[in-house]
Amino acid sequence: METEEITPIAVMATHHEITRLSAYTEELLQGALASDDHARHKLSAVLRVFSELGIIWRILSEIDARGVMTKTQRQYLQDFFAGLTY
Repeated sequence: METEEITPIAVMATHHEITRLSAYTEELLQGALASDDHARHKLSAVLRVFSELGIIWRILSEIDARGVMTKTQRQYLQDFFAGLTY
């Protein structure tokens, strides 16, 4: 059986999948803000994977469009993601 390399172009997430991934990211964000180290590590890993797959901005846009994040949460997520990319 041959396996194909997964590239950002090969990943075509549906709106339903993006919504589910957004909800999961929000849960991790809640835990990270509550100083849960396990959630913080998971959030880091998840954001890295989303970034590698090229869907990070779709996920973050979906979270933002739903308007469920507070200013503090939004700033934390932006700072957290910025820290991963440097």
